[in-house]
Amino acid sequence: MKRCPECRRDYYDDTLLYCLDDGNALLEGPASADEPATAILHTTDGVGEAPTRNLGESDLSQLREQVPDFRPTRLRRVHKGVWLGIGLLIAAAAGTYTVYRVANIGTVSQHFQNIKLTRLTTEGSVESSTISPDGKYLAYTLEESGRRSLWTKHLATESRIQIAPPVESMAMYASTFSPDGSYVYYTRVDDENPKGAVYLVPVLGGASKKIVENVSQPVSISPDGKQIAFGRFHLNAPESDIFIANADGTDEVHLLKVKEPDYLTGASLAWSPDGKMIAFGYGSSAPGTAPSENNYGMTVATVALADKTLKSISSRSWPVIGNMAWLRDGSGVVFVVRENRSQSQLWHYSVPTGEARRITADLNSYDLLSLMVTADSKSLVAVQSDPVSQIWVAPTGDTSRPLAISSRKNVQDGRHGLAWTQDGKIVFDTAADANSSIWSVNADGTDAKALTDGSADDFAPEVSPDGRSVFFGRSRNGFQIWRMDIDGRNPKQLTNNEGSPTYSVLPDGQWVIYNPYSGGIYKIPAAGGDPIKIVSGGALVYPQVSPDGQLLAYFYTDGETKRPKIGVVRFDNAAPLKSFDLPISSQTAYLESLFYRGFHWSPDGSGLVYINTLGGVSNLWRQPLDGGPAKKITEFKSDLIYNFAYSRDGKMLAFARGNNSPDAVLITEAK
Repeated sequence: MKRCPECRRDYYDDTLLYCLDDGNALLEGPASADEPATAILHTTDGVGEAPTRNLGESDLSQLREQVPDFRPTRLRRVHKGVWLGIGLLIAAAAGTYTVYRVANIGTVSQHFQNIKLTRLTTEGSVESSTISPDGKYLAYTLEESGRRSLWTKHLATESRIQIAPPVESMAMYASTFSPDGSYVYYTRVDDENPKGAVYLVPVLGGASKKIVENVSQPVSISPDGKQIAFGRFHLNAPESDIFIANADGTDEVHLLKVKEPDYLTGASLAWSPDGKMIAFGYGSSAPGTAPSENNYGMTVATVALADKTLKSISSRSWPVIGNMAWLRDGSGVVFVVRENRSQSQLWHYSVPTGEARRITADLNSYDLLSLMVTADSKSLVAVQSDPVSQIWVAPTGDTSRPLAISSRKNVQDGRHGLAWTQDGKIVFDTAADANSSIWSVNADGTDAKALTDGSADDFAPEVSPDGRSVFFGRSRNGFQIWRMDIDGRNPKQLTNNEGSPTYSVLPDGQWVIYNPYSGGIYKIPAAGGDPIKIVSGGALVYPQVSPDGQLLAYFYTDGETKRPKIGVVRFDNAAPLKSFDLPISSQTAYLESLFYRGFHWSPDGSGLVYINTLGGVSNLWRQPLDGGPAKKITEFKSDLIYNFAYSRDGKMLAFARGNNSPDAVLITEAK
């Protein structure tokens, strides 16, 4: 006696049963030993079971014609294309349903069920990686003090070679190998290529050749190696585009334009095995697009090369979808998902069945822009990190002897935000729960307690000047701004738009300023009310008002050089006053400012304090408002600074410090 995994009916395996669940067929046995040796066809719709039907010999003959290796006692999955030849039979037995043809007949849900992880690099500073189609070579990028280089590694011998020398750059992505494994495609953003460019370099080194300009994110290559696909993602414009071109970068063809409120993440695209479609993460921030309050945003979508039609193929969505790869048999895609502010995990989506499941479910996190599958679909490579963050406290004038006040392992305390209360406590976010939640703790580490329950993803707290309220971000119906009492009671949502990734509270405590994804900077009453636009523009990130309430500062990208900057304008009329270039090595604070707070006003309002990371070590630097040279104000010798906050009187500093140690890992089926 056996049981069908789809409908849970018992069966014997001496004859044949077709169980059709959402169009996915299973060849099984009869429901009981007394039933005649004929096939039975029944369907399930996830709620109940449709009437069954016995299939005669003529029906079986049609099935044998569709499936040459058909055997009554063989248990196997059959792709939906089988049913195209017997459509009338299916309609009679199960009614009408949508058929989605995949490339080959094969299993659709057994990829990466039980996995084994093998670490491929040990440098602890890998930013991106990809694997050759035959699984023999790894290509990856390393970052050191703002300089990035490209390497390849022969996995069998562990020998490695630098194939693109270090260059001062804002980003470098190892995208993909050519199908024959001879070349590596990579993308670089630097002074020479402020909008990015795609390069091609031999796998064992040689001269790099620029083939496409104005591309800043990873690219992908078609199965036959004749074309590449890439996106152009415009930070300061409400649209993104998808293109294909020849493998040498010639003859660009525009496939798709995405305009607000719809969006793409800037991750790499995935070619279908037959080369007819490209898959990617596709999102919308339009009202009513969220399937549920905690499950919103992006779906798995495709664009057809023949007619450029866009189609969402997944019934569920995720907050953020990163790199995606299509499995060789066409049965599904694997992709990176950022489910909350603390972690990204790998997922598998079955195209025929619509089943979505996690591949990984651990305490590590996987880079959104690094995921590749080998040609046989038996191995994945990704960049895995182990983010840890602890809270430290030190006097502002003497940061050489900080005190660690949190010591929980595998937890990210304060990574996305922390703030001081009037009575000297620290309010911070933490990944102690499945989602981020808001906690408070005394400055000596005692009396730590939760203010939110972790049912939503809560992050980036700020405390009102009167000490009565805590403001925070919440990932519910997009990233929205909320307020609660200092003890966690009476939570209230303040914004209700397409998403407000960063914000701050004005010194008078009467207003909150924020930047929505659609661009510009707005203010809203701290007690709730209608928003008012105060600055127009594109991606203006993490707005903050000076202690005297006169000036407004924010992160932005220079339109020409594409370098990160801090802009300073008058708060009352947005008249521009100053702009400061950030060093390339501080770009992490800017690029991740959607998740971390990268700068603050100094307590006296005479300068801006920002995070700068050199050689994997972060320190704070102060940029005087009068334009004088920036000066380092901390002397840490290890770890990264994710966030920091000055106490109300300016005498104490709290830091969220830790490390990521990102390295490439190989994911295979466990034997």
